[in-house]
Amino acid sequence: FRAAILGRIGGTKGHELVIDALALLRANAPDLRWEVRFIGKTLAPSEWLAWEERIRQAGLTSVIKPRGYRQDIKAELAELDLLLIPSRAEPFGRILCEAAEAGVPVLLADSGGLGELSHRFEIGERHAPGDAADLARQLMAIREDYAAVAARFESGATRLLGALDEEAYLEVIASMIRS
Repeated sequence: FRAAILGRIGGTKGHELVIDALALLRANAPDLRWEVRFIGKTLAPSEWLAWEERIRQAGLTSVIKPRGYRQDIKAELAELDLLLIPSRAEPFGRILCEAAEAGVPVLLADSGGLGELSHRFEIGERHAPGDAADLARQLMAIREDYAAVAARFESGATRLLGALDEEAYLEVIASMIRS
């Protein structure tokens, strides 16, 4: 099962939460095969050493795969089963749209702009923000019923991308102007 988190490592993207959730999963189900890619870089190369140490101490060096900065996000998404967006303060975030276009289900924090979009368009699976145990539970639930998760995501992606249609958008703007 291959998942990824995308964005600058550190800051507010939620990489530490992913490490904590994977450590919980590893402790409760050591035989499960996971690969979680960290797509992105730290602000400074020296910062990566601290992340490597944290990953090593959590016993996740065989699970977490650093990918560094990637330009071809479409190709990266094509190799995934799931995209993780555990950030607590993510605004709209185009990555949800990119995942919708690629047909890659997402698991996101139920907060911020993405949480609101997730509810509005019924897209993606959600976890409690900042809660590693809930993130781990949701990861297991997704893995156990992946076909249903993928089907729900496909429906939500259709709704989201349809709402972003340029003609529909322009009609909404025109309607607002007429009002």
